[in-house]
Amino acid sequence: MSHDIEQHNTAPSASSPTRRTVLAGAAWSVPVVAAASMAPMASASDTTALAFDKSTYNGTPCGTITGAYVTVTVNGVATAGKSVTTTLSGGYAFSGGSTTNTQTSGSNGRVSLPAISVSSQGGSGTISALTAGSPQTSAPLSSNTASTKIVGIARNNSAFPAVPAGIIPTAVSGATDGSNTVYAHFLGNDGYLYRSVGYGAWAKTSPSGVTAFAKFATTDAIYTTGTEVGGSWNNNAFPALPSGVTAKDVCGTKSGTTPYAYFLGSDQRVYQSVNYGAWTPVSPSGVVAFAEFPGARAIYSTGSTVGGSWSSSAFPALPAGVTAKAVGGSTNGTTTYAHFLGSDGYAYRSTDYGAWATVSSGVKSFTEFNGGNGGIIYTTGTAVAAGWSSFPALPSGVTALAAGGGSDDYNNVAIHFLGSDGYLYESNNSGGPYSGWSKTSPSKVITFGEFNKGGAIYAVRSTC
Repeated sequence: MSHDIEQHNTAPSASSPTRRTVLAGAAWSVPVVAAASMAPMASASDTTALAFDKSTYNGTPCGTITGAYVTVTVNGVATAGKSVTTTLSGGYAFSGGSTTNTQTSGSNGRVSLPAISVSSQGGSGTISALTAGSPQTSAPLSSNTASTKIVGIARNNSAFPAVPAGIIPTAVSGATDGSNTVYAHFLGNDGYLYRSVGYGAWAKTSPSGVTAFAKFATTDAIYTTGTEVGGSWNNNAFPALPSGVTAKDVCGTKSGTTPYAYFLGSDQRVYQSVNYGAWTPVSPSGVVAFAEFPGARAIYSTGSTVGGSWSSSAFPALPAGVTAKAVGGSTNGTTTYAHFLGSDGYAYRSTDYGAWATVSSGVKSFTEFNGGNGGIIYTTGTAVAAGWSSFPALPSGVTALAAGGGSDDYNNVAIHFLGSDGYLYESNNSGGPYSGWSKTSPSKVITFGEFNKGGAIYAVRSTC
């Protein structure tokens, strides 16, 4: 009986670990700890790197750079299956127009890039590549700067520096001040207004989102983003627009030192601000066109009437059955001239608020002559003429898309037109009778404007 009791007391209890249990636990715990400490060390030893096949890439304006590639390596070994995004800057683009390209590296670790297009202006840029686990790598892109400037003045193609890379001017204006310093503006396809002073580099002179602009007081520009109106000399120049009204177009100038600004509202009224004061309506509703008028005023059309910001009933009724599609006006001494382009294709004129009289038929477009004699320059497409004169026949096979003109300090007149062949042409009377038309720009002109003293400023298409 005692023997049985002794055996019972020496048997292990359920709660007491046996030597085998302890040893088993030790055998399993040691490898787990070791494995956990080794895993990060193996991951940290992987080094991913990117490298371009060249240290720099060179091209020519309107040319392409081909054969470029980037190689992915891990621990120095070319590696497949890595996603690489490559980005271009400085006006360079991949074929198709995109500035980014994403591909997966092949069996040799390479990502072969599409052809790279060089802009018409050339210049410097950068190609950069990025993949997971690797810092970005870059290489310079380079091309000679093109000799043809995007913005120029008639008779002086190289006047202005190259526009910022990738920017296309959609409208231009320019003039000189009393000291003959040149001020030029253009609206870029990126929605910014740019300015060059004294042929200096182009600088942004507005917020983004500009939808329209016009020359202001000779050397400045007034613009609108739709929700605000500003000036190139002072972005915060003008007060907030009336509640619920957006601006579709702008114009303005100064009377002495007092600025007058106008905009055409989304409610089809013309609004005026005098000396940066609050906007007030100066027209009836229904305005479809308006323009600056001498004396810091504005002239407008509702289609069925023509009026002025200074007197809504200043001009007589339009001819029966004719509506006004565009308007303009000028003065010569104390004589006031108003013009409109009629729905019947005639240009009409009113002198000192008298009855409207036809100037010419078949008119496609007209602009006010800035020479001070109260006239217009117009084109019928096949001819360019003025209210006071005709000009030589157009070059064979060329039609006129738009025309304008002005005079210098010596009353020499220069007339310009944009031809269907993309050239700007000039005829002038500085040597007596008006000369035959001669090209006064490079090809591919897309827009131009009159420059004071008988000049013209133009922009050339900046894409190849």
